[in-house]
Amino acid sequence: WTRNLGNSIALLMNNKKPLKAEVMISHAWGESMSEALEALLGRAAAIGMSLDTVIWFCTFAQYQPGDMEGDCGPGVAAQLALDPFKKVIASKPPYGMIVLHTERSEL
Repeated sequence: WTRNLGNSIALLMNNKKPLKAEVMISHAWGESMSEALEALLGRAAAIGMSLDTVIWFCTFAQYQPGDMEGDCGPGVAAQLALDPFKKVIASKPPYGMIVLHTERSEL
């Protein structure tokens, strides 16, 4: 969906006015996305977070295909050098960080 565009899903969907994260989502790479969604929705409901809350989820915020042969990038190393995780944490999102725990994969 984003291959050779050099932008994440989040920026492609919201490129005119990027939003500041209100919550950071942390997860394990090997998890089931349906389990992750269930865990996220459950936690969001428990803390009173609305479906309009701006989330920062690396799966959508980082450009994923950048290291594929022939892709325009940026690759993972170049993105990590920008310290995106640290920047989101330092921005002190109002809902903090939600760590997703699923059956398939644990942090």
